[in-house]
Amino acid sequence: MTERNTKLDRIATCIVHDMFKVKKGEVVVLTADPASNHDVVEAICRVVHAADALVVTMKTPKFKGRVALVDESISVELFVNALLQADIWIDANYFDYLYSNTFERVMAGNSNLRYFLLGDLSTDTMGQIYGAYDVSAMIDFCTKLREIIEVGRTVRVTNGQGTDMQFDIEPSHFVAVDSGEIAGPGLFTPPALVNIVPRFGSVNGQIVFDALYDAYPDKIMEEPLTLTIKDSSIVQVSGNRYAARFTEIMGTWDDGGRKVAHMNFGLLPTIRELVGHVVVDERVWGITNWGFGSVSPLDAPPNGQPSDYHFDAICTASSVAIDGVAITAEGEVVHPVLKGLADRLLRGENPIRRSTLAKVLS
Repeated sequence: MTERNTKLDRIATCIVHDMFKVKKGEVVVLTADPASNHDVVEAICRVVHAADALVVTMKTPKFKGRVALVDESISVELFVNALLQADIWIDANYFDYLYSNTFERVMAGNSNLRYFLLGDLSTDTMGQIYGAYDVSAMIDFCTKLREIIEVGRTVRVTNGQGTDMQFDIEPSHFVAVDSGEIAGPGLFTPPALVNIVPRFGSVNGQIVFDALYDAYPDKIMEEPLTLTIKDSSIVQVSGNRYAARFTEIMGTWDDGGRKVAHMNFGLLPTIRELVGHVVVDERVWGITNWGFGSVSPLDAPPNGQPSDYHFDAICTASSVAIDGVAITAEGEVVHPVLKGLADRLLRGENPIRRSTLAKVLS
């Protein structure tokens, strides 16, 4: 077996057996498009088939974008009816189904479904995510961080570029954890992050960020952009030459598209710098990722935050405090309960840095 095939087998085995623990007879559906990583998709299919489970791949053309643009590109009824029969849905599309009407209908109608956003990452990058660090330490770390969040009341996030954001924790909102463990039904994304949906209307301050996805401009920027937030909504854009264009584009969105949706901690110990891909950059160790727009009712019952849009803005080297107690300082974990677990995660890791960008995205 070649080195590449060994890596593909390790990735697929980790996803199918270690994460999903696929059982005999379960129905696994993969969705894909021409930009998907078909080597990984096919490897997953092989491992699922070998486990005596049932596997189907549903392939479409590449969508024009996310959320509403997904629904415009497919037969919604066909996909919904098919996915209502699935036990596991692995979304390998370039533009994923998350937050689309198709996704919401499937999740609402199939209470047993385990949905996983795999994305279109390269094989090398997936090799850094699946099975590349101490998963038990990651599960312990994320569990303890979630416990701290769930008893907290307020969060403050700052960084050296000028970010200074404050918001309230809403106890009824779901604190999502993606640690590599998929223990039951629900929405899962690649490890590793812990996500907070703030109390709607409570977010104030300014976000100064280095990367932007599914808005304008896209990906890593030459210089940071600043969003001023009042009562959870963007009221001003400034900071670089793209600000005026961003403001113009934002004017085409519905009101929900301007509202803060979530903030997540990036916790992936094997990737330490932004690489230019949203699924990776949302998880880089030490960042905070701010989402705007649509929020699923699964994360914020009963209605979520309706919008046809969703974009993400990433702040590097973030300092986060909950109820005045520091969780991270300039991207490094300092909380006394969490620091030992963080040290376990970082011990012996071989992080991807931007100098390896060409290889990562090849």
